[in-house]
Amino acid sequence: MGIIQNKLGGGRICVAGYSPWSFNETLSKSSQLKTVFQWLSHDRLPGYIESYHKINLWIRETQEGNTTLAFVNSSFDAAENVVLALNTDKNKIKVVNMDCEEQVISARKEEGKYKQFIIPTVDPWQILLICTE
Repeated sequence: MGIIQNKLGGGRICVAGYSPWSFNETLSKSSQLKTVFQWLSHDRLPGYIESYHKINLWIRETQEGNTTLAFVNSSFDAAENVVLALNTDKNKIKVVNMDCEEQVISARKEEGKYKQFIIPTVDPWQILLICTE
């Protein structure tokens, strides 16, 4: 895998000599791809799962400037201590589960533009609705 940035500093390219989606079952490959995507986007990703979990995200920003996302544990195992990294200036998120139970979670720490939130437990195939506050 190689990465290139043009001389003007704007355009970035990543070239892989294999299909990177085929070998994503390891922590090291998952971490590498997340780092590459952050670099390619100039740290403009709205969010990602920093921990090694099979979580799917759909992220949107509301007209009011809040971040809202659907969060799905696409695994047959419960996911514990999921680290959600969001590109936001907000320090709290509201998590609503499939039983309409709400939980407010504060940011654990900040790394660059991203704040980390720890989702304690997500049951298999559970969907969460998450909004910044």
